[in-house]
Amino acid sequence: MVLGIIALMLVFVGVNLVTVNTLSRELKLIEKKQIKHLSGAQSKDRDSTKN
Repeated sequence: MVLGIIALMLVFVGVNLVTVNTLSRELKLIEKKQIKHLSGAQSKDRDSTKN
């Protein structure tokens, strides 16, 4: 009985760790896209101020 509870807890913790890792990877990708988008917008602004 106790071993079963411990096994369930380990599975639950493992699934949560995988979810957290996946979410952190997605967040990093989103941040990279936003940084690229922002840097692209800034370069366009610089081009428009030169004219």
